[in-house]
Amino acid sequence: MHTARVALVTGAGNLKGIGRGVVQRLSEAGIDVVVNYLSEDDDHVQVVEDARALGRRAFAVRADLTSKEQIRSMFREIQSTFGRLDILVNNAGRCVWEKAVDITPAGMSQIIDVNVRGTMECSREAARLMIANGRGGRIVNICSLQSKRPTPSMSVYSASKAGIDHLTQCLALALAHHRITVNQVWPGFVDTDINGSKPELNTSDAREKFLQTIPAGRCATPKDLGEAVTYFCREEADVVTGATLKVDGGAFIRCLQ
Repeated sequence: MHTARVALVTGAGNLKGIGRGVVQRLSEAGIDVVVNYLSEDDDHVQVVEDARALGRRAFAVRADLTSKEQIRSMFREIQSTFGRLDILVNNAGRCVWEKAVDITPAGMSQIIDVNVRGTMECSREAARLMIANGRGGRIVNICSLQSKRPTPSMSVYSASKAGIDHLTQCLALALAHHRITVNQVWPGFVDTDINGSKPELNTSDAREKFLQTIPAGRCATPKDLGEAVTYFCREEADVVTGATLKVDGGAFIRCLQ
């Protein structure tokens, strides 16, 4: 009988994404993983193989997090395959680099539907499984420094992350008596595909200038984020809930100057 805990990491099918770093670190910590992905490419196959190479049970589930039915189907598959879910990492996210006066209704919907509604729907389905299984659980949301720092080209994205920030607190209160902790990680700049078209990084000189704004002198890596997520999943963090862990090289405290 398998007794290892099981984690679902959403949006983890990108080889250069935060989700891959989270899957790798959770696997190293002895946790079996479900890799949620959406893209039509095969990147998720490598993410799963890496977890299996570490001795973990792992499989991938394709699901569009803007679809309530696909989300529910994903959780049914997890329950039928593993018989349990102990950890949910809400990592999937969308960003559209458009100024507030230019962003289209489609762009707004794309961001809100994945970042806010997708996070809430996944959290609700995960909490139901965790409550039914009676073992408690962990929900970790990937929020963002942008939830507190206004950026003209990221207005709706920033608003969506502010929504996740408050949602984390609300869910932490609502689920604490079920022994389900809800926490969040705040990345600053992470060198992933989602930032590939960031206007501030369109040239090598611009990129170097941008990195100089980070007090630590470097951007965070997906592995750094995986380490932070794994902390919240440890037994030692059993009474840590509603908390935020910044992984930004000091960028947030610098913007307060």
